Amino acid sequence: MVTEYRIGCSGWSYKAWSGSFYPATAKAGDFLSLYSRVFDTVEIDSTFYSIPPASVVSNWAKVVPNGFLFSSKMPGKITHENRLTNVEVLLDKFLESIGNLGNKLAIILIQLPPSFSYQRDFHSLKGFLEILPNEFEYAVEFRHPSFFRDDVYTTLEKSNVTLAWSEIPMTKNPGVSTSPKAYLRLVGDRSIKDEDFGRIQKDRDHEMTGWAEKLKAARDDIEKAYVYSNNHFQGFGPGTANMFLSKLGIPESDLNMLLDKKENSSIQKTLF
Repeated sequence: MVTEYRIGCSGWSYKAWSGSFYPATAKAGDFLSLYSRVFDTVEIDSTFYSIPPASVVSNWAKVVPNGFLFSSKMPGKITHENRLTNVEVLLDKFLESIGNLGNKLAIILIQLPPSFSYQRDFHSLKGFLEILPNEFEYAVEFRHPSFFRDDVYTTLEKSNVTLAWSEIPMTKNPGVSTSPKAYLRLVGDRSIKDEDFGRIQKDRDHEMTGWAEKLKAARDDIEKAYVYSNNHFQGFGPGTANMFLSKLGIPESDLNMLLDKKENSSIQKTLF
């Protein structure tokens, strides 16, 4: 039975959110603290590109309230460049850094590239899962359809690793449960420009309804559910997160709470 839903965005440091989510005068260094007043979880996208210094990670944990949870992408050097092989040193360095989040770290996401296929790479995945320290929790996102098969699900179950569910253009994810947790990513495509991330631009109601129904149908197998919305999905991650809350019958967050009255009067939350 699902006892906890955590719904937020993929990242927080978007300039295009200034004036539509953050106050127009807010400094980038204050974005995370502001974000955490509205949502109770976030997926760290920046860790895919580089391993942050321990001091940066510790500060992330300090500026958010108790009970806030981070999920973090594993670095692309591990997943994409080295394709999960010969990565022990990199893995240790990353886990030592991200471990500074302490009890505010929820899930580590292992996002694999579209070229990572079952036929060529399944043995690499199995070997990688065997070296993962069990003090952390993990989810794996496959972007090649060949991985959606029973022996892969069994392998993830034995390792207590979550099969990430994702709405992406390159494959259709079946939404199978392999652990007591669900990890859903509303990703979309790259057709929306970064500078336009301050407003909803695409109608993805059908896709969101389908995933919300799948979460409800799996409630007997899931204890906690994490859902993260990317700006590319509809154009405005906070707006998507709110829509998904509504799909689950959960009260929406107040996306205007950080703005002053002038900004509130001009914000456009949705085109539909």
